[in-house]
Amino acid sequence: MAFNPWLHSIGSFLPICWRGAACASILALGIWSGLIGHERVVLAVGCERGGIEPPVVNEEKKSGPQEGQKKETEDVDSKEIIGLLKQARHWREFGEVLYENISFADRERAAGFLARAWTELEKEFAQEAERLADVQAAFGEFYVGLQLLDRAEPMIRSALEAHIRLLGKDNPTTHASQTNLAGLLREQEKLPEAESLYREILKSRRRVLGEEHILTPWTMTRLADLLTYRNKFTEAEPMLRKALEIQERTIKENHKYTLETLTSLAFLLSELSRLEEADEVYRRVLESKQRSLGKEHVETLTAMGHVAAVLCDLGHYTEAESILRDVQEGQERVLGKDHPTTLWSGEWLAGVLHNLDKNEQAEKVSRDVIDAYTRIRGPEHPSTARAKANLGRYLQMQGNLSEAETIYRESIAVLRRLSGENDQCTLNARMNLASLLAEKGSLEAAEKLGSEVVAAAQETMPEKHRLRAKFHSYHAAILILMKRYKEAEEHLLVALPVLQELPGLKNKQTRRALNSMVELYAAWDKPQKAEEYRTLLEEANKPRTKWR
Repeated sequence: MAFNPWLHSIGSFLPICWRGAACASILALGIWSGLIGHERVVLAVGCERGGIEPPVVNEEKKSGPQEGQKKETEDVDSKEIIGLLKQARHWREFGEVLYENISFADRERAAGFLARAWTELEKEFAQEAERLADVQAAFGEFYVGLQLLDRAEPMIRSALEAHIRLLGKDNPTTHASQTNLAGLLREQEKLPEAESLYREILKSRRRVLGEEHILTPWTMTRLADLLTYRNKFTEAEPMLRKALEIQERTIKENHKYTLETLTSLAFLLSELSRLEEADEVYRRVLESKQRSLGKEHVETLTAMGHVAAVLCDLGHYTEAESILRDVQEGQERVLGKDHPTTLWSGEWLAGVLHNLDKNEQAEKVSRDVIDAYTRIRGPEHPSTARAKANLGRYLQMQGNLSEAETIYRESIAVLRRLSGENDQCTLNARMNLASLLAEKGSLEAAEKLGSEVVAAAQETMPEKHRLRAKFHSYHAAILILMKRYKEAEEHLLVALPVLQELPGLKNKQTRRALNSMVELYAAWDKPQKAEEYRTLLEEANKPRTKWR
């Protein structure tokens, strides 16, 4: 089958899957570790073990690694840092030493230092079991921040076993150690195990600390994040709103934990396609971080990225591109090019470039992201597979069908095995493969695959989910090529009301679906219907005003 620009026009709006990246980046970086989604033990562990209530975050202190504030690893005497570690007494202090002296931007050098330091500290604290466990916990968390998960796991598990043995299951330090493990499991995509552990922690904290202790709603937010990622929206939303209600009543409105809960709520709202609500919440978080931390702080940059992501969903691609370029430049400077948060911004930037029809630029950004993921997480990781599936789309839009098909099939195999048959990114990659098959003329195979994806989306996604609507619209494009017009119409009539209501009339995805309607009725010899949707499409294509 020859290159079909109409099929490209219909298929090009198909969603690029950034969902896993967005969810992984939903929380700002940890106070010392840079570990997304992990507990700020600097506020809890040391104080609780001394019998003192965990303090409210000092909003005047700008946490997070800053350019010019952190010594680069190569400029620091390793013996001096090890000496500081030997003087530290507990988890909080070990973490502070690492955070203040070790750069995440130089991953291999940092990892080498940790290995040397552990060899000395293991001997130094051989007779101090609890102190040694705290070292392991801090080192394990730092390894996760470096995305060296294989090195992190034995440290974190050993620390937890020691904390349970020495302190008991209901001790606050044990809770923090469990949270460390739950965060690691989340990073490893071991989601059922992570969920079970978060539920255990929340149950224990409610019993020991009470519903309104600062760490109880914090734990509710961690669990709700995971539930959102697993499409358990009906449980996640009330849990987040309950956590937020407690936090707004018991701690400052702009407290770090409150802002994290707001960020999690905004992500859930975006997953439910309540985009304007999500935008309002994300901007509230961004404004607070700009006031308290400054525009160049790493957490502010992450918040800017979240705003850009919603702008992309709303179809404001030019504004999203401008913001994401600023965000990525800042994150590369502060965190390094290989940090997961920097890579998340790179994925979003590639997707925005794709939506602006800058597919050659999108390809270049995407290949850089994939190379980094392959180095730090390996080729058999969901993040790597997701990024490769997105690259397949950019190649397809440039007419490089052979390489795109190979990449799709490789990515689908990994995503199926690691994330599951009905994971959104798995389904999305399969739908993109169906698009490619249709473009190559394999319409029967394309229709069969598209039908399977639509059926899976109907079983696993809410009725008004944008991705489900997009799948209907895509499947209609294949059916139009097969001249099965009545079936195509049924799918488009399901998709269009959702796309018009949620992303909005001017969103590129909605405009592509409207174009499908025009082509459908023109091919079906229904000129009045075609003209009706052509008028609507012309309105949608009018230049838009700048968002906010």
